Formats: sequence, structure tokens, C-alpha cells
Amino acid sequence: MGKSIDLTGKRFGRLTVVDLNHQGERYVKYYRCACDCGKSAVVMGSSLATGKTQSCGCLQRENSKARMFRHGGSGTREYGIWAGIKSRCLEGAQYGLQGIKMHTEWADSFGAFLAHIGPAPSPLHSVDRIKNELGYEPGNVRWATDDEQANNKTSNRPITKDGITKNLTQWSNELGIHPAVIYYRLNAGWSEDRLLIPVGDGPCRDGHFVHGESLTPEYAAWMGMKKRDGDLVCAEWRDDYAAFKAVVGARPSDKHVISRVDGTKPWQPGNVEWITKQAKQRQLAVARVEVLNGVAKTVSEWAENFGIERRRLAQRLRQGWQLKEALETPFAARHVTSQ
Repeated sequence: MGKSIDLTGKRFGRLTVVDLNHQGERYVKYYRCACDCGKSAVVMGSSLATGKTQSCGCLQRENSKARMFRHGGSGTREYGIWAGIKSRCLEGAQYGLQGIKMHTEWADSFGAFLAHIGPAPSPLHSVDRIKNELGYEPGNVRWATDDEQANNKTSNRPITKDGITKNLTQWSNELGIHPAVIYYRLNAGWSEDRLLIPVGDGPCRDGHFVHGESLTPEYAAWMGMKKRDGDLVCAEWRDDYAAFKAVVGARPSDKHVISRVDGTKPWQPGNVEWITKQAKQRQLAVARVEVLNGVAKTVSEWAENFGIERRRLAQRLRQGWQLKEALETPFAARHVTSQ
């Protein structure tokens, strides 16, 4: 083994070695160093010798700051916003994929961009496109607060009724029409004199009415119930969503689905409930019909006839067991597939 080199007193960049701090694994030496800036640092000997480390970190910070300010104004908030817009408008990026581009002169020059739009009025302002269908270009950008930008979204476009102009959300709140209904009508090309017709007072283009709660999970459950089991839905509910909703109430959570309490009876008051999806799967498993020796019964009925727990029988069937094997194999026995 060669003679160990002592670095004490030697200088590396801004660092002067004070003494050996400790020796790590594989005889790697770490030295305590004093930096010209007044701070100290513990540095691996090889990093000092190769020039990898030349300061306590202050040199790197200074170089980074110098690079950042190499471009005029690059340390400002306006420069950060400009760089962010430029990045989003690149081909393949968020806005680039939507065809939203940045004016060529602006993309090449932060100065040209700033000269057009000027400094931000306050820390609460950011750049907003006046017309959302156009890109970042002269005449289509402004400084705006979050509230001002929210009112400029496509979903909040201005709508005029009886000489009064409000945005989509404001009309929705005032008239009690779900914003999704108004947005649907806008996309469908409805004229402004029909956009705010109360729900049920005017048909859509395809002749169907848009219900005010058509995007709610309760409405979806009602439509699904009618589509699957139309003949089993009571007359009171078949054409009246409000009557259905009044009985079943709001869905407790996104993990719940609508279900019949007794699957042999119709969808009617007293025979519906919200249950979890997991409970619904178990319910379907025990309600399914299985045939053995020409006899058809539900899993629950087979379990009762053979005196076994229906949950365990359903579990075996989900695992791919044949009904005869699932019924006749003792639960203490291990299922072994013959080779």
C-alpha cells in the first residue's frame, strides 16, 4: 500500500484543508476545510484532489445566479411567466398539442414580449389570452387576476338575455340550470334566444330533453335501472325521475350503487337501497343461478339445501370450482387438481 498523502494546509479552489475529519469505509478520507466565504465544509479527499469540489457550495450558487441573470430581466417574475408560456407552447407540449402557439418574435425574445405587455401590475396578476381560441400574440394577451381569468374561460363565456349580459356560471346560478346543460347547448349550436330556456321547456336537437340533473350519479342510476330492467320498474318511477330521487335520496359515496333489496321483486318504493360495490358483487354471486343434474337454483338455495354457508359456496364458485365439487367437498379438505 502506497504512502498516505496528508492534505492538511493545502489549498483547493476556495477551500483550505484544516485537518483530517475522519476516515470512512475502504480507507476513504474526509477533510475539514475552511472556505474563503467564511464557512466550513467536510469534503472527501479525492473530490479535493480532482477539483470536483472547490468551495463549500458558494461558488456553485454564484455561478448559477450569474447564468440566470445573463439574460436581461431573467431573474424577474415576468421572465418566469414568459419561459413557462414558451415551454407550454412547444410542439408536443400541453398547448402545442392544442394548436396554441406563441408569437415567433416573442418566443425568440423576452424583451419583445415584455415591451408589448409591460410589467405585471401586481403579484396577483398573470398572463391571460383574451380570446381562448387564439394563441399568445400581439393584441390577445393581458395581465389578469385569477377571478378575471375564470370569467374568461370557455365555460364562462358571456351570454346575453333580454339585453343583460352575464357569464355562463352567473346565468346558471340565477336560473337554476346546471352549467353542463348550458355548455351542452352551446356546443350543440343553440341560438342565444334558446340557450337559457328552463329545462324541460325546449327539446334538444335530437328531440330529447336535457334534464337538469343529467350529470348526477342519481340520474345515471335511474337511467341505468330503466335501461336494464324497464319492465320491472314501477310505473311511478318509469317516467318520473323526481319521484325516484325522492325515495332513494342522494348516493352516499362514489363507492355505492343502487340495488334491489329483493331481486325477485320490481324496482319500487321499499325495495331499493344504496349498497357498496363490494356488497353488490357478493349479492350477485349468491343470486346467480347454477344447474346441477337438471335442477336450477340460486347459489343461496343450493347453500341452504346442502347446509353450508352461502358466502363460502359463492367464493368457491368465483374461484372456478364446479358446482358439484363445491357442494360435496368438505371445507376442511384442500382442493387438489388431479394431474
